[in-house]
Amino acid sequence: MQQAVPNYPYRSKKLEEYHILDTLSEPEFDRLTQLAALICETPVSLITILTDEKQWFKSKIGLDIDGTPIEHAFCNHAIKQSDIFEITDATKDERFANNPLVTSSPDIRFYAGSPLIDKSGFALGTLCVIDKQPRRLTEHQREALRLLAQEAMDVIQLRAHKETYEEFFELVPEMLCMVDTRGHFMRVNPAWENVLHYKSEELIGKNVLSFIHPDDIAPTQAALAMLDNGQTVTGFINRYRSRDGSYRSLEWSSRAIGKLVFASSKDVTKELKARENMQRSEERYRMLTELVSDYVYAARIEGDQLYLEWVSDNVQRILGYSFEELKVPGTWESIVWSEDAQRIIRGKNRLQDSEEKINEYRVTTKAGEVRWMWDFNRIVKRESDTQGHIIGATKDITTEKRAEIALLHTKDLLEQTGRAARIGTWELDVIHQQLIWSDVTRMLHEVPLGFQPDVATAINFYKEGESRQKIAEALNKAINEGVSFDMELELLTATNRAIWVRAIGIPEWQNSRCVRVYGAFQDIDEQKKIQIAIQQSEQALLERNKQLEQLIELTKRQNERLKEYTYITSHNLRSSVANILSISDLLYAMPNDAELLNMLQSATRQLDSTIFKMNTLLDVDSMAETNEREPVNLLDAIRDNLELLRSRRTDDTKVSVAVPPQLTVAALPAYIDSILHNLLSNAMKYSRPDTPCQIDIRAYEEGDFVVIAVADNGVGIDLMKDGDKLFRMSSRLHTDKEGKGLGLFLTKHQIETMGGSIEVESTPGKGSVFRVYLPKT
Repeated sequence: MQQAVPNYPYRSKKLEEYHILDTLSEPEFDRLTQLAALICETPVSLITILTDEKQWFKSKIGLDIDGTPIEHAFCNHAIKQSDIFEITDATKDERFANNPLVTSSPDIRFYAGSPLIDKSGFALGTLCVIDKQPRRLTEHQREALRLLAQEAMDVIQLRAHKETYEEFFELVPEMLCMVDTRGHFMRVNPAWENVLHYKSEELIGKNVLSFIHPDDIAPTQAALAMLDNGQTVTGFINRYRSRDGSYRSLEWSSRAIGKLVFASSKDVTKELKARENMQRSEERYRMLTELVSDYVYAARIEGDQLYLEWVSDNVQRILGYSFEELKVPGTWESIVWSEDAQRIIRGKNRLQDSEEKINEYRVTTKAGEVRWMWDFNRIVKRESDTQGHIIGATKDITTEKRAEIALLHTKDLLEQTGRAARIGTWELDVIHQQLIWSDVTRMLHEVPLGFQPDVATAINFYKEGESRQKIAEALNKAINEGVSFDMELELLTATNRAIWVRAIGIPEWQNSRCVRVYGAFQDIDEQKKIQIAIQQSEQALLERNKQLEQLIELTKRQNERLKEYTYITSHNLRSSVANILSISDLLYAMPNDAELLNMLQSATRQLDSTIFKMNTLLDVDSMAETNEREPVNLLDAIRDNLELLRSRRTDDTKVSVAVPPQLTVAALPAYIDSILHNLLSNAMKYSRPDTPCQIDIRAYEEGDFVVIAVADNGVGIDLMKDGDKLFRMSSRLHTDKEGKGLGLFLTKHQIETMGGSIEVESTPGKGSVFRVYLPKT
């Protein structure tokens, strides 16, 4: 048995409106099937929905299947009835006796179904009850089944309305929301995220005032008060802060129902901006008309013809023509230069409603004079217009235009002069970051005349390093601080040729900001190379002069030492010779006097010592002139000298050495040994007899010098008394000790010969510290 469901296409469309097919079970439907089974005392109760292919169970009690094929459905018969369709025993009804649902599970015998009919008379399905035993409903059960079916239909329709509302709420492009009377968001639709970029969870529970522009809070509170009083608010506009911090203007329609406010809004930011722009444009037009123009006019365009409808009286003063003459068709085109007239007409035909345009064109006045005109106009279209009307303001700019032409001529002359002098110009539009080079500037960079640079490209032409860094810093200071620059820099042309150029830049400021930097660019390669050659020659001359001054200073110092040496040597020699002569005279008179012989021997030794000192000084100067300096390891040198002086050290002498193992100094090794020997031997020689000798030796780096410090706890030196003669030749401060007074003199001389110096600190009875400063290199 195969039955067809009538109006399949209509059924499918109608069922889609209810959004119920293949949905999950819902408690409100399951309660109805449970009631039906209880009231009718059947094991099975169903709410069925019939499609063109199957019957589907929205709710089921007593069956485990979700539906059956449409050809087996008892409900397919029930939906064609206006009241309950009841089968007391299916096995005895020829329509169902062979139905698989009767002959096999679920072994239907009894069936009663009440159709689910909507307000339009359409039957979606049934609320039915089923039993395996034949039976018949009581009238009370039939009435209950009808009522439950009507309730099921009401639930389906309410559910459909809710689905439709939810779909509308989610898909409508306007911003919808529910707000409580205190102003807290209860619900918002997705349009809020599209406009303000907030997700719904960022808004729910928040007060609307926390998103509103501070200037709009008071008006918004007033609108909420109106809603609280039962009034409807429409056309209200306020500004909401979007997630990125910007504000959008929203126009609202709102109404309060009970304790909730239902509102919709749309983003009118663009419309308000357009309205504001229109107002500014109209204000600008009025200003231009009143302050700038020589005359104003109104006209209309038809094809390629312009028809003057009105013009102010000043036109006759400017052009020599009256309005009556100009309104004659073709007159305007006849006085405007033909190439300018065609360009203006084509431009006006392309203008949109309310669009503005500025033109410059030439006219021939009635007196035959050519004059330049500046024209500001706007197209105003009316509903009945096919072309549009023009309103405009015109000014005579002949004087300015002639000055402009003269300036262009002057600029051309300057360009030619610059090309001859290899001086170009440049200009940077800071606002639009547009760099302009003159043809000469392009020529100096060896780029094509059509080459268009940007700032980064122009800077990269300068030689990498100092020149590129200087021009970048100078341009930055010009733009940010208003500082002009004039620099000579190295540049690599497009052909990789290195040249020297002079770059001049002058910033131009308006309203506390730099709008333009302009300047000159000059090839100074030949002059710069000559200047560099001269500077190199001057530097070489300065170096030679410096060397000569050093030689003169050295000679002067040597002469001073020689003078001192000569004086002392002369004195000592004369003294020794005089002593010898006197003793010789006495010996001549008393040849056997032993005391005189001893005196003669002592005078002879003194003369020999003087001659030794003279030879030693000559050896020192000779060594300094002939020997090269070399690295000397100070720790090794100190250890060697301590070993040489071991025989002079007493058993209780203590020596401490604090010198880095790798510390070296560039010096004459013989001088270092002599200096250390003199300082260490003096420390041992001039110790206090009642105190064990203690010598501390340190060496360390200090700036550009290596310092050697020798400290002792000896007899010390009275520097206030003897400091000025400490380093003099033949100067002996302690007469009770052996010595020739030459050691410290030689030490100071050797140190200064190597470019160093010596310092001393001393306290009588406590000891001395000698510090030697020698250059590292």
